[in-house]
Amino acid sequence: MDQKLVERLRRIAVVGMVGLLCAGSPASASNGKAKGHNKPNCPGKSCDSHGRPNCPGKSCDSNGNAGGKLICTADADCPADQGCRHGRCHKDICTTDADCSAGDGCRNGKCHKDVCSTDADCDAGDGCRNGKCHKDVCSTDADCDAGDSCRNGKCHKDVCSTDADCNTGETCSNGKCSDNPNATNDGGLPTPTEVCGDCIDNDGNGLTDFEDPACCSETQEFAMTLSRGMIKSAGETSKVQLRSLLMGNGMTSILPTVQDVLVQLRPADGKDIFCTRIPATAFVQHQSNFNFVAHRTPTVGAKGLDRVTLKIRPDGTVRFRTRGKRVQITNPEQGAMQLTLGFLTPGNPAANRCSSTMASFQNVRQLTLIAR
Repeated sequence: MDQKLVERLRRIAVVGMVGLLCAGSPASASNGKAKGHNKPNCPGKSCDSHGRPNCPGKSCDSNGNAGGKLICTADADCPADQGCRHGRCHKDICTTDADCSAGDGCRNGKCHKDVCSTDADCDAGDGCRNGKCHKDVCSTDADCDAGDSCRNGKCHKDVCSTDADCNTGETCSNGKCSDNPNATNDGGLPTPTEVCGDCIDNDGNGLTDFEDPACCSETQEFAMTLSRGMIKSAGETSKVQLRSLLMGNGMTSILPTVQDVLVQLRPADGKDIFCTRIPATAFVQHQSNFNFVAHRTPTVGAKGLDRVTLKIRPDGTVRFRTRGKRVQITNPEQGAMQLTLGFLTPGNPAANRCSSTMASFQNVRQLTLIAR
């Protein structure tokens, strides 16, 4: 028999026996208290057959944890301001936005502030991305101020794709408008161009590698949603877990055993706090799964990422997961962050692919940032 099923049946049997002993023991009937475990922590009361105390706000000591959260099977078992989740009563439980206070919204059964479904749910000047309201969010250049352009869902100054995006007399070079793309810097050398894959902002436009249109144009970029994001700072390094889903026509052309994979993370309108390039030779393919495991390829420097997994689904979407216990991210601050994934095809820039998303990382526990 399956070991998990055996363990579950054993627990159910133990809970049922404990509940019966609690409810039916002579000590409970005479003194209002049960001997040993399963003692209700209010005088003159006893546990019922499900291990619930029949006094509000208290619980049976079935696990030696007096005063724990109420045991429940439905919201009706909890106080008016609480709801039932996973057998326990919790505050701020919701099913729809109507269950939350004004200005809050319901996501994953919990009430959160600044939750949105569309831009209309946010204040004027803000936009909705990944269920949260952010400033300077855009879908097209028309959403930005005059002279600004939209890239990766954010408004930036002097960003361009073609010469038509620039003022008269200017040309577009490496995603920036300039009077002369061959102008020299102070050292008399040609203006530097972006080198894709070195984790350096070579052209100085504030966009590194696959954040820069020079490495991945709009036609090569695809949508991404972040389903889980956790960064727990530990001084010089951080524990990191990221999960996302990439979507769009053309994603089936991704092949990590041929393309190098870049993982980039930066605060909104800030510099990268993390960038690493994992070569195609480090990935191992098993059917539609592509895996990089750091301890199996010690010569590859992934800057602390222990594992990277990419799964190409039959519907063309790509599932991305990565984690690391000692990732080279130092003292990250809460706020909006941009996650960018790049797929670099050496010698064939037209085959490059990228995906980017903006998410709000907030402190939920000391030194721990969680994407909302």
